[in-house]
Amino acid sequence: MPQEFIHFDSESLVVKGKVENYIPSTFFSSHVVYFDFNKQKQMPLYKFYNIRALTPLLTNHMLYIDRVNTWEDVYENFFLKAHLFHKSLRAPIATDQIANAIFGQCWTYAPETDAMWRIYSQNKTGIRIQTNVEKLLSAIFVDDSCIADTWLGIINYSSAQDINNNVLKNTKIDSISIWRNLMPQTQFLKRKEFEHEKEFRIIKMIESSTADKIVSYKRLAFEIDIDYFIDSYLLDPRLDDETFMQQKEYLIKLGADPNKISKSDLYSFKPLDIIIDN
Repeated sequence: MPQEFIHFDSESLVVKGKVENYIPSTFFSSHVVYFDFNKQKQMPLYKFYNIRALTPLLTNHMLYIDRVNTWEDVYENFFLKAHLFHKSLRAPIATDQIANAIFGQCWTYAPETDAMWRIYSQNKTGIRIQTNVEKLLSAIFVDDSCIADTWLGIINYSSAQDINNNVLKNTKIDSISIWRNLMPQTQFLKRKEFEHEKEFRIIKMIESSTADKIVSYKRLAFEIDIDYFIDSYLLDPRLDDETFMQQKEYLIKLGADPNKISKSDLYSFKPLDIIIDN
């Protein structure tokens, strides 16, 4: 059955479907980028939320992925922002409809860093959730047709000049390969200045024929079992004990498993025992 797009709220569309067949090996060779799924499907992935942003995920049991052209980095969708020109037709190629149909979500394979807590938890209300690659793919692979519209993989970081040069070199192929392969793969290229993120990304490219129907929505939503999907909740290492317990109780009220909630020990310190022999 084809994927269904069901209105959930003014900004979100729920994607539903039915997976009736095994995912073919061709999917993992063509739609998994810079990554070996069979060898690394259990690799832990992490995402930082503030409490306010995590609340709808827990209360609605939904994983939300946003339209890529709403992200802050102006370099995102750089291929579709290029001045594309059709040589045979002697006409520019419009890409707005394609860009409006691309949704994505960023995770990291770095467990935690001081920078991540300071960026994503400025008010000490950040929470890091953990899942793995296989669970993330299962969450968004809701229908057999996802073989065509789902991509995932590790971000490859290069200088802006190297990225541009490689893309220009690879455009000297047939147009079908450009749109089916090169364009989606450019979603997994970022500048070296972002390398500290160690990013893992999922991308959904909705058929352009459906794009007009979903253009007013900012995100897609996928139903998840939070107990299965979320392996752990890690709270800000700078919290005092009282605030930690308050945040933990709030998460429990939202449905989080209390046994999966802990506080980061990144800033824990145990003095060394040093014996100086006279």
